[in-house]
Amino acid sequence: DWKAEDWQPAEWEIPLHRWINLSDDQSATPWGVSVLNTGKYGADVRQGQLRLSLLRSPCWPDPQSDRGLHCFTYAVYPHGGSWQQSRTVEAAQVLHHPLEWRVLSAAASQKPARTLPPSATLMSLGSEALELMSFHPQRSGEGYVLRCYENRGRSTILDLKIPGSIAPSIASIQCLDGLETVKTENSVTSCLNTENITDCLGDALKVNPWQIRSWGVIFSKELD
Repeated sequence: DWKAEDWQPAEWEIPLHRWINLSDDQSATPWGVSVLNTGKYGADVRQGQLRLSLLRSPCWPDPQSDRGLHCFTYAVYPHGGSWQQSRTVEAAQVLHHPLEWRVLSAAASQKPARTLPPSATLMSLGSEALELMSFHPQRSGEGYVLRCYENRGRSTILDLKIPGSIAPSIASIQCLDGLETVKTENSVTSCLNTENITDCLGDALKVNPWQIRSWGVIFSKELD
């Protein structure tokens, strides 16, 4: 449990993003409970009690702030084992970005009808500890920016795989900084058509605990 020091009497709350977890990992059968949310950024845990701050209503700088009707979305997620084993991060992501779907009529498309598989993967990062943050065209117009972060608290390796006909079409991967500029001139192009990209690039694909990493990915042909 988190407890404020004597010199921090006002700091009774800790920040959070999407979820907070309280676990008992000392028992013979570890278990815990996570509280997921879609936009609340403060909570406190004291003596086994977990509370989520819903409103602040400060008098300054706007004495009228937070007045009116409010709607909240949060979920209680009990689980066995640790929050890493129970995939709390993924559960919070699903709550924060629910699946959107739509039904299209056959007449709405001019393309021939195709049969889709029951399930498919558009992109794999090779590790459950890596969460995709963004995949978008580079500002330079050449290639794409892939950004992800490590969400389990342990080092891991990016192992990028794109199933389908474009799988062998990666031409190069470059390390980028936070401004999406190339960190080094080490652009590896000769080994990316091999079966194991990870062995070829080594530490260039390593992601440290909680780290945000960005790469520039260039394909030998455009994505469909």
